[in-house]
Amino acid sequence: MPDWQRLIPCFTANYQSQILRDCAFGNAPRAILPAQPGQSQRGDVPTRDLKGCAQAQFRVKAPKPLKIYILFNSLTAIAGLQKDYTKMKVFLGILAGVLVVAILVVQWGLWVLSGSPAPNIPPARTPAPAGFDASAYQDMDSVVSTEDADVRVISSDMGFREYYTIPDLGVTYLILSTAEGKKRYIFLNAQGQEIGEIIDQPQTFSLGRYIVTLDGYYVVSSQSVTERLPYVDVKAPSAADLNAMVEQSTHYRSYSYTDLPGNDLAKGINREMHVMLHDGVWKRFTTPEPQPVNWKGTDFPGLIQTYGVYRSGYEPRIEDIERLRFRVELTHFDQNEFLPRRGAAFGSPTGQGRRAQWIGTGYYTVFIDDKPVLRFKLNNDREYIGRKGTDLFPALSPEGTFILIEKSHRNGKRQALIVRDARLNER
Repeated sequence: MPDWQRLIPCFTANYQSQILRDCAFGNAPRAILPAQPGQSQRGDVPTRDLKGCAQAQFRVKAPKPLKIYILFNSLTAIAGLQKDYTKMKVFLGILAGVLVVAILVVQWGLWVLSGSPAPNIPPARTPAPAGFDASAYQDMDSVVSTEDADVRVISSDMGFREYYTIPDLGVTYLILSTAEGKKRYIFLNAQGQEIGEIIDQPQTFSLGRYIVTLDGYYVVSSQSVTERLPYVDVKAPSAADLNAMVEQSTHYRSYSYTDLPGNDLAKGINREMHVMLHDGVWKRFTTPEPQPVNWKGTDFPGLIQTYGVYRSGYEPRIEDIERLRFRVELTHFDQNEFLPRRGAAFGSPTGQGRRAQWIGTGYYTVFIDDKPVLRFKLNNDREYIGRKGTDLFPALSPEGTFILIEKSHRNGKRQALIVRDARLNER
């Protein structure tokens, strides 16, 4: 066995690796040991006594077969590295694909959670009709009467809330809120003329031709409204007698919880006040605990609603439309900003999305018997794509003598107009 083969075991594993690398590049194998004082790492390299090997100086040359063997092993190692590199590229490609898919899934999820909005591609704007003059249209909040139409503006600062009718009297009443938190009632007769007004407690409640409060009641007729009248206070009956009285009464209303002053739910105080029209007399009494019946005596019929205003030719069919003398038409809509369709967002409490729509200024014309009698405009209005209409709500009186036009904004503001036929003043 050659000397160099016998000497290799004398070195540590790291030094053996150095010998093999030297042979791979055609150099004499040598162990690279830390230099001793006065010695160099070139030329003869002293070995240490490892595993019983005697210290010796040597210079060795790698035989040709060993060079071939080591070169073969080196090439094999290089080929292995290339295979590993190829595998790494495949892995990185797969990882990149997974990341792209994950990003797309996240984006899709965010799109769905936000309501799946459609692309913001606005349709072509609708041009104004021939002869249109925007200066002929007044702001809805400041419309004034014309020769053919008497107009009353229900100011937004009055807190317009709702409206109902009393069919057997031909009376319509509007309910508003005052700045002090009270309720305000405005009563109109069958011709749309104001016949009375009530401003009273926030607990004021409508029971057909009677308007009841904590302290008294009002009586409405076809042409007037009384002052507040007092109740007759009576002794509270037993629970059984109370139920019998409620059954016998024609109109009934109770007040409890926070509606009744003096109650303190935290202290367990929850009295109930009862007011009822019993045996032709309005009676009042209080019981220590609430009863299941809250009110009786009337429905709350409204006006004839058309649920939207449309461009000419797009109006939906309304039953008995020929007898509705009033109508409102969207003459033109100045389309400023387009909002695309969007579904309901994830977790939406209403489950409602958004229809594709334009935001801008709506220009409206009121007709009586197909004659244009009033023009007004509404800023920050919305026109919905497809239906060619807005959410301005007209409500017509059953007698066909006036129309109430209402606009509810998303910020809670409400505007309303009452338009009546001015020719009725001549009759």
